[in-house]
Amino acid sequence: MTDVSATDIASTLQKLGELLQRGANEEAAQSAAMARRQFPVSAELIRLHGVALLRLGRRREAQVALNRAAELAPDNVELQCNLASLAMTDGRTGAAIERLHKALARTPGHPALLQALGTAYMSTGQHAQGRDAFAQALKSMPQHPAIRLNLAGAEMELGRLAEAETLVRQV
Repeated sequence: MTDVSATDIASTLQKLGELLQRGANEEAAQSAAMARRQFPVSAELIRLHGVALLRLGRRREAQVALNRAAELAPDNVELQCNLASLAMTDGRTGAAIERLHKALARTPGHPALLQALGTAYMSTGQHAQGRDAFAQALKSMPQHPAIRLNLAGAEMELGRLAEAETLVRQV
């Protein structure tokens, strides 16, 4: 297990990020749990712990960790996206959409939130709303290929094949 009990929170977060990037999720979860004793109010540490737990399939523990992090940092966009994703995979897409709208009220126009919102709408068959969210996200990040492709998918679902083809060709 990697020692992340450093006195510097930045180095602790960096080490956890590296563990997660390597796919060492069990080690990341254990290390984050230890580090949380030293940094009990670090929203980002708690979020990373939640991500590691989620990757291990420990959904209930991940939900608790992510909710705690959200209490500490309600404006953290990554955290709101993590919680929305968890809600969607639990079949609570309506709750995910509601969470994303609340997050957008605090951080208007944020492309990651709009991308997640578009995905949530598309998963429920609300293609026009999904298209609108992707189109707004694309305004902020016009060169982002994933947003462009998601918008193209929404256009296809709406029967707007020429628009979809144009978007795909621009990737």
